[in-house]
Amino acid sequence: EMPVYAIKGETTEQYNSHLNSVLDVKPHITMDDGMDLVAMLHTKRSNLLENVVGGTEETTTGVIRLRAMAAAGKLAFPVIAVNDAQTKH
Repeated sequence: EMPVYAIKGETTEQYNSHLNSVLDVKPHITMDDGMDLVAMLHTKRSNLLENVVGGTEETTTGVIRLRAMAAAGKLAFPVIAVNDAQTKH
């Protein structure tokens, strides 16, 4: 079973609540779309970083943000840039 936390047209408050709900299960991997989940994990929920072994990112914007974090030495785990994968195209 894979829980999904999303609603079309959700408010910013609902969106952030859904991100927190995802992190409440203490994930070992992340599947992100825009890097908001990974950003929250590295800032507001950094106590969970030790559990995470890696993740994926779907969007160009998210990949740009992740590369900036990695270049600054602030990305705590490897992330696959799905956006750049040949299988996506």
